[in-house]
Amino acid sequence: MKRYVSALTVAGGVAAALLLAAGPVNAETLKVGMRSMPPGEGNPYTGRGLPHVFVWTPLYDNLTEIGDGGVIEPALAGSWTNDSNLTWTFKLRPGVTFTNGEPLTAAAVKATYDWLQSEKGATTVIGKNMAPIVDSVTAVDDLTVEFKTKTPYPLASREFAAVHIVAPKAWADLGIEGFAKKPHGTGPYVAESFKPGQITINARADQANTIRPRTGNIDKIDYLDLGEGAARLQALQSGQIHIDTGAGIDDIPTLERGGFIVDSVPAGRTLGLSFVSYRGGKHVEGPIGDVRVRQALNYAVNKQAIVDNIYGGNATVASQAATTNAFGFNPDVKPYSYDPERAKKLLAEAGYPNGFEMEIQGTTTNPVFTLVYQSAVQDLNAVGIKANFVGQTFADWLKHWLAGDWPYDAFGFGHDLSGNLDAGRSFTSFTSCMKNPPYYCNEDEMDLVKRQAEEFDPDARLAILHELLAKNAANAPIIFLTQGIESMSISPKVKNFKQINQRLNYENMTLTN
Repeated sequence: MKRYVSALTVAGGVAAALLLAAGPVNAETLKVGMRSMPPGEGNPYTGRGLPHVFVWTPLYDNLTEIGDGGVIEPALAGSWTNDSNLTWTFKLRPGVTFTNGEPLTAAAVKATYDWLQSEKGATTVIGKNMAPIVDSVTAVDDLTVEFKTKTPYPLASREFAAVHIVAPKAWADLGIEGFAKKPHGTGPYVAESFKPGQITINARADQANTIRPRTGNIDKIDYLDLGEGAARLQALQSGQIHIDTGAGIDDIPTLERGGFIVDSVPAGRTLGLSFVSYRGGKHVEGPIGDVRVRQALNYAVNKQAIVDNIYGGNATVASQAATTNAFGFNPDVKPYSYDPERAKKLLAEAGYPNGFEMEIQGTTTNPVFTLVYQSAVQDLNAVGIKANFVGQTFADWLKHWLAGDWPYDAFGFGHDLSGNLDAGRSFTSFTSCMKNPPYYCNEDEMDLVKRQAEEFDPDARLAILHELLAKNAANAPIIFLTQGIESMSISPKVKNFKQINQRLNYENMTLTN
């Protein structure tokens, strides 16, 4: 799957009622249709990836950023050095301020990371990711920050691309809930309001004090919550929104008959049904705890049919805990074949010749994902598994992800590497004993997990990741399903559009008549 950008047009349609009520579009107000909204409003530590990236990118910056091809690039830090296996030093860019006027200093960076290590911060998605990495942070001088890691960690500069730096005084004065409603970062935009179904942000007045000064004419951005793909398509057709952040695959043929832009890139994540084989600090008993059962369920699902019939061929069958565009991907690991007879044989060997009951939950805001999950469940039922799929909200999924109290047998997820495009993140953050708390913990894999996380030589680390990915795939911690594409549809009125890792360059866009 190669990145492609095609110019397309569409016949007019009827906008969703919510958007019709919004009135005509101002020439300098960009309207963005969202599949779902960030559950934490402007609190940047409640998640990473989708849907947060669309809203938080214009508000916040990080020390580093992941560019095209997974290359680490300077952001708030203009440069950095890896002084020893445990020490990293970052030099901040001078003259940067937060949107409330506070200066960006080493003390501000330290305050962010110190909070993530606090009792409350350590419970957040980002805090959990940083917990096994950062030991201490020191403000050497106004523009120099020194990090000590808990263990040798070659990916520290890559992981810091996920940590948005917040204005320390505003964070302390407003508290978490207050800051979430009135956040202050160093980005080129500042939040105006968070309302049910709509988030509004404005271009900051002091553009000279951000590392990404606005060059386009987008003064305001309205994010509109439109969970249904049909509503977003109609809104785009009628000019009520300018960007649909989740263009449906089925809509592309329709779009090809018009003047819109469809921007598609290989997804930075795989889709799968992750088994809950570890809960409450111990391995689960019963079928999901048996590797033969997990392998059987992989053989039971016709993934190529999913790629052909649901994605229209715009996807590949997932084979491992890495995307094809990530460092570490092992091309020698082949996907589980579709073999229902082999699945039945493995189930019988494991003591389940008549199958068993299981509940699977998954978020349903993305209709394609929903169809994929439902198709997989149908195939499981065909080999005797009495599988039941239950839809859930992203907020409900996140609650269980953080607490680890999964009340079901599997959940829709897979592996999300869109933040850093490195296969190691699958194991440090998702599918291993290192996730806090884990849903899969195989002690036999942990030596490789730790070695890849501590190896600084790229070639040696690549070899370790290849071995780890092969071993993990054989242990079948999830039903590996697909790696698709992420598509956005854009009005031809939007010029200079670009996305990198789903980060949009709002500050460079121009909206024309």
